[in-house]
Amino acid sequence: MTLIFVGVPVVVMVWIYSWVSRADVVEGQIVGFEVTTNDEGGNRFKPKVVYEIDGETREFTSSWSANFTGFRVGETVKVFVSRNRKLTVIAAYMELYGVPIFSIVLFLFLRLGGFIYQYSDAIFYFLHPQLV
Repeated sequence: MTLIFVGVPVVVMVWIYSWVSRADVVEGQIVGFEVTTNDEGGNRFKPKVVYEIDGETREFTSSWSANFTGFRVGETVKVFVSRNRKLTVIAAYMELYGVPIFSIVLFLFLRLGGFIYQYSDAIFYFLHPQLV
Protein backbone atom coordinates (compact mmCIF):
# COMPACT_ATOMS: atom_id res chain seq x y z
CA MET A 1 0.00 0.00 0.00
CA THR A 2 2.77 2.40 0.90
CA LEU A 3 4.39 1.89 -2.49
CA ILE A 4 1.16 2.70 -4.32
CA PHE A 5 0.04 5.69 -2.23
CA VAL A 6 3.45 7.22 -1.48
CA GLY A 7 6.15 5.68 -3.67
CA VAL A 8 4.44 6.17 -7.01
CA PRO A 9 3.37 9.78 -6.23
CA VAL A 10 6.90 10.66 -5.11
CA VAL A 11 8.32 9.26 -8.36
CA VAL A 12 5.69 11.23 -10.31
CA MET A 13 6.55 14.42 -8.39
CA VAL A 14 10.26 13.96 -9.14
CA TRP A 15 9.44 13.42 -12.82
CA ILE A 16 7.25 16.57 -12.85
CA TYR A 17 9.99 18.60 -11.14
CA SER A 18 12.54 17.35 -13.68
CA TRP A 19 10.20 18.09 -16.60
CA VAL A 20 9.37 21.59 -15.32
CA SER A 21 13.05 22.45 -14.85
CA ARG A 22 13.72 21.59 -18.52
CA ALA A 23 10.54 23.09 -20.01
CA ASP A 24 10.38 26.48 -21.71
CA VAL A 25 8.45 29.07 -19.70
CA VAL A 26 6.28 31.59 -21.57
CA GLU A 27 3.47 33.91 -20.61
CA GLY A 28 -0.02 33.01 -21.66
CA GLN A 29 -3.43 34.55 -21.26
CA ILE A 30 -6.68 32.92 -20.11
CA VAL A 31 -9.15 33.40 -22.98
CA GLY A 32 -12.07 31.33 -21.73
CA PHE A 33 -13.16 28.06 -20.17
CA GLU A 34 -14.32 24.71 -21.44
CA VAL A 35 -17.32 23.84 -19.29
CA THR A 36 -18.31 20.23 -18.65
CA THR A 37 -20.97 18.76 -16.40
CA ASN A 38 -20.03 16.19 -13.76
CA ASP A 39 -22.17 13.22 -12.67
CA GLU A 40 -23.90 15.27 -9.97
CA GLY A 41 -24.98 17.94 -12.47
CA GLY A 42 -22.41 20.53 -11.38
CA ASN A 43 -20.15 22.39 -13.78
CA ARG A 44 -16.40 21.84 -14.08
CA PHE A 45 -14.14 24.42 -15.71
CA LYS A 46 -10.98 23.88 -17.77
CA PRO A 47 -9.09 27.07 -18.61
CA LYS A 48 -8.26 27.82 -22.26
CA VAL A 49 -4.91 29.55 -22.69
CA VAL A 50 -3.31 31.39 -25.61
CA TYR A 51 0.46 31.79 -25.66
CA GLU A 52 3.21 32.56 -28.13
CA ILE A 53 6.34 30.48 -28.68
CA ASP A 54 8.75 30.22 -31.59
CA GLY A 55 6.95 33.16 -33.23
CA GLU A 56 3.72 31.17 -33.37
CA THR A 57 0.51 31.75 -31.42
CA ARG A 58 -0.90 28.58 -29.89
CA GLU A 59 -3.95 27.71 -27.83
CA PHE A 60 -4.56 24.82 -25.47
CA THR A 61 -7.15 23.72 -22.95
CA SER A 62 -5.84 22.65 -19.58
CA SER A 63 -6.31 19.01 -18.60
CA TRP A 64 -7.05 20.09 -15.02
CA SER A 65 -10.65 20.95 -14.22
CA ALA A 66 -12.33 22.23 -11.08
CA ASN A 67 -15.80 23.22 -9.96
CA PHE A 68 -14.56 26.80 -9.58
CA THR A 69 -12.44 28.64 -12.10
CA GLY A 70 -9.50 29.89 -10.04
CA PHE A 71 -8.63 32.05 -13.03
CA ARG A 72 -10.23 35.05 -14.72
CA VAL A 73 -10.58 35.66 -18.44
CA GLY A 74 -7.76 37.99 -19.45
CA GLU A 75 -5.50 36.89 -16.60
CA THR A 76 -1.83 36.38 -17.46
CA VAL A 77 -0.37 33.02 -16.43
CA LYS A 78 2.97 31.27 -16.79
CA VAL A 79 2.91 28.29 -19.12
CA PHE A 80 5.39 25.40 -19.20
CA VAL A 81 5.97 24.04 -22.71
CA SER A 82 7.99 20.88 -23.37
CA ARG A 83 11.03 21.17 -25.61
CA ASN A 84 9.32 19.10 -28.31
CA ARG A 85 6.19 21.34 -27.95
CA LYS A 86 3.87 18.36 -27.36
CA LEU A 87 3.05 18.99 -23.69
CA THR A 88 1.78 22.30 -22.32
CA VAL A 89 0.77 22.98 -18.71
CA ILE A 90 -0.31 26.05 -16.77
CA ALA A 91 2.21 26.76 -14.02
CA ALA A 92 -0.34 26.17 -11.26
CA TYR A 93 0.50 24.15 -8.18
CA MET A 94 -2.62 21.98 -8.26
CA GLU A 95 -2.35 21.31 -11.97
CA LEU A 96 1.21 20.08 -11.58
CA TYR A 97 1.22 18.36 -8.19
CA GLY A 98 -2.46 18.01 -7.18
CA VAL A 99 -2.95 14.30 -7.84
CA PRO A 100 0.28 13.06 -6.20
CA ILE A 101 -0.26 15.29 -3.15
CA PHE A 102 -3.87 14.08 -2.82
CA SER A 103 -2.70 10.46 -2.97
CA ILE A 104 -0.14 11.00 -0.19
CA VAL A 105 -2.62 12.87 2.02
CA LEU A 106 -5.21 10.11 1.52
CA PHE A 107 -2.63 7.50 2.51
CA LEU A 108 -1.67 9.45 5.64
CA PHE A 109 -5.35 9.86 6.57
CA LEU A 110 -5.94 6.10 6.17
CA ARG A 111 -2.81 5.26 8.17
CA LEU A 112 -3.84 7.65 10.96
CA GLY A 113 -7.29 6.04 11.08
CA GLY A 114 -5.70 2.59 11.24
CA PHE A 115 -3.32 3.70 13.97
CA ILE A 116 -6.17 5.13 16.04
CA TYR A 117 -8.21 1.95 15.56
CA GLN A 118 -5.30 -0.35 16.41
CA TYR A 119 -4.21 1.55 19.50
CA SER A 120 -7.60 2.92 20.63
CA ASP A 121 -7.37 1.25 24.07
CA ALA A 122 -3.92 2.71 24.72
CA ILE A 123 -4.98 6.14 23.46
CA PHE A 124 -8.09 6.05 25.62
CA TYR A 125 -5.97 5.04 28.64
CA PHE A 126 -3.52 7.86 27.92
CA LEU A 127 -6.31 10.44 27.67
CA HIS A 128 -8.46 9.12 30.57
CA PRO A 129 -6.45 6.76 32.85
CA GLN A 130 -8.91 7.21 35.68
CA LEU A 131 -11.71 5.60 33.60
CA VAL A 132 -9.88 2.33 32.92
